[in-house]
Amino acid sequence: MADDLRCAIQAREADLQPAGTAGSYDAYWIAEVPLPWPREITEHPMFDGVDVPAGTRVQGVVPAPDHVAEGHTPVLRYSRPPGPFRRYEGGEPGVSDLLVCTHGTRDRCCGSMGMSLFLSVRSRSGLRVHRTSHTGGHRFAPTAVLLPEGTVWGWLDDDALDAVLDRSREPAELRRHYRGSTAMPDAWTQVAEAAVFAEVGWPWLDDARDARRVDDGVVLVESTAGEWEVELEDRGTAPQPVCGEPIGTATKADRQLRVMRVRQVR
Repeated sequence: MADDLRCAIQAREADLQPAGTAGSYDAYWIAEVPLPWPREITEHPMFDGVDVPAGTRVQGVVPAPDHVAEGHTPVLRYSRPPGPFRRYEGGEPGVSDLLVCTHGTRDRCCGSMGMSLFLSVRSRSGLRVHRTSHTGGHRFAPTAVLLPEGTVWGWLDDDALDAVLDRSREPAELRRHYRGSTAMPDAWTQVAEAAVFAEVGWPWLDDARDARRVDDGVVLVESTAGEWEVELEDRGTAPQPVCGEPIGTATKADRQLRVMRVRQVR
């Protein structure tokens, strides 16, 4: 497979927009699943007979060595509380979970670039780092999900990931890496939320927030810090590249939304 046919390389060359591609989930189930993983993690035998509720994202993670020896399959559960979103509930108090996609049987870019990123993550107090199954968006590899805050990041490298985890660079400088909040329901609200996040900075993630379309091309983003109107231009769709295939053969596409104006109204 030629390097120029890697999906993440093609996506960069096509200048695709990461914002708005995070997915939207009411809950996450994170289960330790022994390797090898099938293309769809829920097709692993350990999920036989398991009823996954609608709106729940299942992520497999590589089991800790001592858990493999003991035959344990621990599961973490995160759920979105009702009302405006601040963070998911569940997990372990005082601990964040970083899920780095390394699902090589799903996508070559995640298997190679994701693994390199996972191996480079510095140890931090209060942070667990996991090799995880497909998170969506392999064209933005390396990708990662940070819980319980529910942010999704792409095209990461060591410096960008450090900046996210340490909040050492302003979100406006990291816009090219931010795919969105999994609490926002669609591409329109995710792009709008990303635009306000870039303006407000890291304290934005500590505020309860929500977003909804109020008119053609206008999204109202509300939070305990204020309200913003975000005007977006619909620029059509762009193809999602697949590893090993020319981008012109893609069968899926992403909505491309351009931020035209961000105005605080309260």
